[in-house]
This record gives sequence, structure tokens and C-alpha cells, in this order.
Amino acid sequence: MHPDSFADHEERNGRQRIALVIGTRPEAVKLAPMALALSRSSWADPVLITTGQHGDVVPETHSCFGLWPDMGLTVRRGNGSVAELTAGLLSRLDSPLYANVL
Repeated sequence: MHPDSFADHEERNGRQRIALVIGTRPEAVKLAPMALALSRSSWADPVLITTGQHGDVVPETHSCFGLWPDMGLTVRRGNGSVAELTAGLLSRLDSPLYANVL
């Protein structure tokens, strides 16, 4: 899903969108039960966003729980620091998230 398509996740049937940003396999495992619980609730619509930090491992992990990412970011860390990775991810998230906050 293209990052701009986060706008497609506007509040549906009174359900509030909740963005869950997942970068690593441990995060995927820890957040999967939360994503499932939110999706079963009457008030929440979870939106799974992967950072690409662990490549295809995160989507493969989510598939074990019957989950699939709604949006994928591809920011490569390369030889940079974690701060550079975070800055790159935040800049990629800014447009789709900010467009839906106002």
C-alpha cells in the first residue's frame, strides 16, 4: 500500500484509526496481539505500518497471526546511526499521518 493511501483509513463506522509502526520481528510479535485486540474492538481500526528495518521478516511474522501490513516504508539504515534511521522514518510518516490529523 502506498504511504499516501493512509488517507483511505479515515474513521470508518465510528472506529478510530490507530497507527502501529513496526520495525523489527520482536516488535511484530509483541504488537500482533494488540493489533488483533484492536481489530476486534468496536472502536478501533488498527493500521499496520512496517518500516522495512528487518525486511520481509516482519510481514512473514505477521502472517502467522493472520495480519498483513497496510503500509510499508522502505528506509535503509546503511552505515548510518539509529538516529538517522529514525529521522528517515519520521519524515516518511509525516505526510500520511499529518494529512489525517487536521
